[in-house]
Amino acid sequence: MFSSLTQPSWRQSLKAFMVTFFTTLSVIREDGVGILVAVGGSHAVPMLLAGRMMRRKTVFIESITRVDKLSNTGRLVYSLHIASCFIVQWPNLKNSFPSSRLGSIL
Repeated sequence: MFSSLTQPSWRQSLKAFMVTFFTTLSVIREDGVGILVAVGGSHAVPMLLAGRMMRRKTVFIESITRVDKLSNTGRLVYSLHIASCFIVQWPNLKNSFPSSRLGSIL
């Protein structure tokens, strides 16, 4: 796999993952964070993983633009069960992912 101008290399991705993960752990410890909420984006995985490791409640909210299928991040979060609560905003996604919750469409 080769990186391009719009896609970071796997080393850059791993570094970003680790920075986000350890920064989240630090914030949880220092500020006493009780719940982590992530809305889409690749930053959600390391943040939610850190939250679960620290036994905090974690919430993932899938983007409102995801009508027919989950984002790559959403699929990863859902399959790894790293969110205490997984929220989708469209009824057909709720039907496809039964352990998710249906949020209100903003």
